[in-house]
Amino acid sequence: MTEPTADIDVLVIGGGAQGLICLCRLVQAGYRAALITDAPLGSGQTLHSHGWLYTGYTFPVPALANLLQRGYRQGWAPFLARRTDQTRASDRAYLAAPSAMMNAAYGPAWQQAGLAAPPLDGVALPPVLQGGLLSDPTTALASIEDFTFDKCALVRGLAEGLTDRIVRGTIEALRASGEPLHVNEAVMRLTATGERLRLRPRYVVACVGVGVPTLLRQIEGGDLARLAAVEEGRSVHVARAIHIVCLRGPASLLPPVALFHMYGPGTFFMIAPGPTDGSSRLWHVTDASAAARTYLLTDQPVAGNAEAPVSAALVRETVDGLFARCPSLRQVASELEWQAYAGWKSDVPPPPGAPLAIGCKVKQLDTVPNLCLCNPNAIALHFEAAEQALRLVQAALGPGSGVPAPLPGGGIGIELGRTTDQQPGAWQSWSSFAARFESASGPAGARGP
Repeated sequence: MTEPTADIDVLVIGGGAQGLICLCRLVQAGYRAALITDAPLGSGQTLHSHGWLYTGYTFPVPALANLLQRGYRQGWAPFLARRTDQTRASDRAYLAAPSAMMNAAYGPAWQQAGLAAPPLDGVALPPVLQGGLLSDPTTALASIEDFTFDKCALVRGLAEGLTDRIVRGTIEALRASGEPLHVNEAVMRLTATGERLRLRPRYVVACVGVGVPTLLRQIEGGDLARLAAVEEGRSVHVARAIHIVCLRGPASLLPPVALFHMYGPGTFFMIAPGPTDGSSRLWHVTDASAAARTYLLTDQPVAGNAEAPVSAALVRETVDGLFARCPSLRQVASELEWQAYAGWKSDVPPPPGAPLAIGCKVKQLDTVPNLCLCNPNAIALHFEAAEQALRLVQAALGPGSGVPAPLPGGGIGIELGRTTDQQPGAWQSWSSFAARFESASGPAGARGP
């Protein structure tokens, strides 16, 4: 039996938010584009993230702030304005830092770049943040425009109208030829039918996050060239394990208050509220301490859901930091449900000796020049990255070739992924959770920075 084959302009690999945005922009530009994913949409990094949308204040480097603000204004703001469902999950976001750090970060250099400093006057702590570290008179507090969002609603919105261009299956090989290599065929096995499908693209946009090393090793066309591509991919890709402690409980105890607390150079503590069902709410909590930044990944394979090993020490540090900032939650810990998970997060490799930073890395490989890695490390930059990828496609292919033909397997078996908190058996009582991670539960246990 003849295996179904389709000739397309651009193949997008990866069914997270970045892949969906790239697919949308390519279709809008008139390219015959298709997206392949080996899992439910968003089930990798997207649905396992904090769901925090940066608007430029939380990383006080003027060039980065301008990039984040542009990404929000030109991409996310128009997209969210078109949504009729409730995508936002928080209604207030606060930025906190030692006063000296806040004044230095948003001082002359920030203002010379034409950026408005976050408002520091008249901002009162909400009750849930009172009585702890943030009540210290040396801590400055600002209200910012950042917000958290319902991750499932976001993925659903990004996929709207595109499912017939999405194929679910597993890539068996990326076949390439020539010198330098050009990918000319993706061989995949359809999840729904087990049938083999061959897609023949002129260009490939890989939006696979921490799956970069695995993807590049699937290129067939010469061992030396493939190894060179893997090595080149390291200039675009590095990852680290992000630990998130999740709380679920009455909305009265967990208000829609987002917090980004910078407490040292390159270190911060984050509280990111999730969606509410009207009576209960989720919180996602992370302590991005110096210890957390030591968990780096280079080129090992990663599970499809980007799951990473959980460090009990980092979970304890995060819980203690939460109680130090929200002391009232210590008294009601038994009224909440708890869980912890760790996931690999795609990052942009920093200069030697420098800490990791937010960045928008989109690179067309020299070793495989019809393949680009679209690898920003903040969802705020996904639209900016998609525009960069589109420009590379336009430079390589010229204008789009018109209305796409029906795609074999398109739209079959496409479904939305689950967030970690939706997994069966994920939640624990406070007593079980504390026993599992040996977390401090008495007043003397808080060891926040």
